[in-house]
Amino acid sequence: MTSTKTAFVTGATGMVGGHLVRRLVHEGWRVHVLMRGHGGLEEVMDSLTVHHGDLTVATEVTEALRTLSPDVVFHLASTPFNPPPEPEAHFRVNVEGMANLLAALDEKHPPRLVFTSSGAVYGSGAGLKEDMPPAPATVLGETKAAAGKLLQTYSREKDCSAVELRLFTPYGPRERPSRLLPHVIGCALEGRPVELTSGDQKRDYSFVEDVIDALIMAGEKELPGHCVMNICSGESITVRHMAARILELMESSAPLKLGARPTRSDEIMELSGDNKLAESLLGWTPKIGLDEGLRRTIAWYRTHHDSHKG
Repeated sequence: MTSTKTAFVTGATGMVGGHLVRRLVHEGWRVHVLMRGHGGLEEVMDSLTVHHGDLTVATEVTEALRTLSPDVVFHLASTPFNPPPEPEAHFRVNVEGMANLLAALDEKHPPRLVFTSSGAVYGSGAGLKEDMPPAPATVLGETKAAAGKLLQTYSREKDCSAVELRLFTPYGPRERPSRLLPHVIGCALEGRPVELTSGDQKRDYSFVEDVIDALIMAGEKELPGHCVMNICSGESITVRHMAARILELMESSAPLKLGARPTRSDEIMELSGDNKLAESLLGWTPKIGLDEGLRRTIAWYRTHHDSHKG
């Protein structure tokens, strides 16, 4: 079904943001994006309205939204966890960026807001649920939690719908080369050893197309007030087992060298969530199993490896 809605997207050049923009265009949305450049969206650029600006510059965000009253704002812009930027960058992008965005919105006709937060707001744990108090162990988690509080306050004050989706390790085509999957796949394609930390970290992986389903559902489904939902598979796997499975699916003989890299001081050793609330409120459950998601990801990198090395 073709949509008649207008979306405003931040973070459109990120992995999840790029997939979202492509899906929105495919489904007929009128898509506006806030961008500093054009990287990675060339094939859909003619279908976008680009507002050149930086989320951390309040005047540029205000100018982008000055004459625009979108139905949905998808706020995906964020700092990465790995490699970690300086702490002040987390604050500027995640907290000040949220404040700038909210201040620029039309107060008389506030849009539906969909914000991609992170499982990192919980700190470490397994089967984490939305009613658990945030206990972040990283600066990224702290700033995502703060951004979520700003969103909650805005939703209450403006009496508008705002959805905070806490993502747990999305993966798929177009990830940054520094991320685990592109690193392992790239090493296998080039016949190099796969150097990792101990690999004992546990993560809850979600294929990016499942994540996009959740984002669009959150943008379209009528939900009251401020809602928080985990977007995750509900299952965890260690980094070492994930790497080994990728090499197995690729039929690669590249050696897996565990302990070759140091573990970060702020590493979260276990992070998995409970997705029952997203199923209840959105009707969302992940459709793509891990092996199928890995096969699709590997196939994409086999085709795009040379142009996606970073």
